[in-house]
Amino acid sequence: MRRIYTILFFGLLVSCANKQEESVDQTTPQQKDSTSQLPEGIYAHFTTNRGEFSVELNYKEAPLTASNFIALAEGNMPNTAKSDGVPYFDGLTFHRVISKVNGDGNDFMIQGGDPQGTGSGGPGYSFKDEFSPNLSNTQGTISMANSGVNTNGSQFFINLVDNTRLDFNKDPITSKHAVFGKVVSGFSIVYNTIQGDVMQKVVIERVGEEAKKFDALQTFNDLK
Repeated sequence: MRRIYTILFFGLLVSCANKQEESVDQTTPQQKDSTSQLPEGIYAHFTTNRGEFSVELNYKEAPLTASNFIALAEGNMPNTAKSDGVPYFDGLTFHRVISKVNGDGNDFMIQGGDPQGTGSGGPGYSFKDEFSPNLSNTQGTISMANSGVNTNGSQFFINLVDNTRLDFNKDPITSKHAVFGKVVSGFSIVYNTIQGDVMQKVVIERVGEEAKKFDALQTFNDLK
């Protein structure tokens, strides 16, 4: 009888251990995609009414454009739309969406960053184009929306498909939209965004010592 109890007790321990191991293996994708696993860099984490996605910002390849976005998101960039210290993008909408999900015939992009929500608003300043031959308007990249040469402000768009016709082409007059980052997680949220969806919060995360030392506002003022 004692031997039977011993066997049962041992079996119970093995069963508990297996359950504990199963619980570890069943980590959710969100936990596996923890920011602690991100490579060194600067990231913009978007929380929207549709879900979350993250963008890695090319602060080395496109320092002027990336620093503008970072400083606005962190509430450090002086502008005419929001008070000092207020994160610029929080609460703004994706005011223009061209996609099959939105009811259009073709996939193109989602656009946001206008404090008026009409497509004609901005931060009260503009800055020059910053094109890099190493950055292209491919699927998932984030790029500056503008109304012509050197008219960048706060509006941006995310490419749903490859739109390389919008790239730098060695002609400053016909080159159009400057790329400054790429979606690294949550692209399905981006793809399913429709017009009027809200950017509830945009949080900047710096990973690594070099990224943590990057002063966005100072960089923008030095390069503008």
